[in-house]
Amino acid sequence: MTELKALMAFKGKPFLGSIIQKLASVCESIVVVTGHESEKIQKETQTFLNGQTHLENKKIIWSFNPDYQKGMFSSLQTGLQALEKNAWVLYHFVDQPTLPAKFYFDFISELDDKYDWLQPTYQAKNGHPILFSPNVARDILNAQTSQSLREIKKNKKISKKYWTCNFPQVLQDFNSIEDIKVVS
Repeated sequence: MTELKALMAFKGKPFLGSIIQKLASVCESIVVVTGHESEKIQKETQTFLNGQTHLENKKIIWSFNPDYQKGMFSSLQTGLQALEKNAWVLYHFVDQPTLPAKFYFDFISELDDKYDWLQPTYQAKNGHPILFSPNVARDILNAQTSQSLREIKKNKKISKKYWTCNFPQVLQDFNSIEDIKVVS
């Protein structure tokens, strides 16, 4: 990528700003974990959100991961440290701005206390974002930074539910400018 994913535009909105707007309808708080160019991402996202509505800014918790170069798992741990320990967590990547607002409402309606892990699938492929319980959050926080979410997921004690959805966007992520052009 030639620019920061969080600030790239999709349909006239920065990825991060668009995602925050949608999450604000279903989440009590939104933890945004930053690393590289943290101040720029925070400043530009807040500028965008101030132009839209103040609701989202009240829900945002900015959390800097000083070890961001260790990978996504260290950022997930940083974000979890900023949350209340008794909350379900919706783990979302910044490069999924194409998910419609309806997805989030449908997704959280699938929550069930019989499960610790809820993951969308589309055409038999696992997608993102993922919802997980405080039990899984605790396992992630207690894990070594060198571990991964895939390793946590292998724990047989974690009760998983895979939700077959009609949102192909759960499989999308943007790793190149060409990826964005395909869906624009």
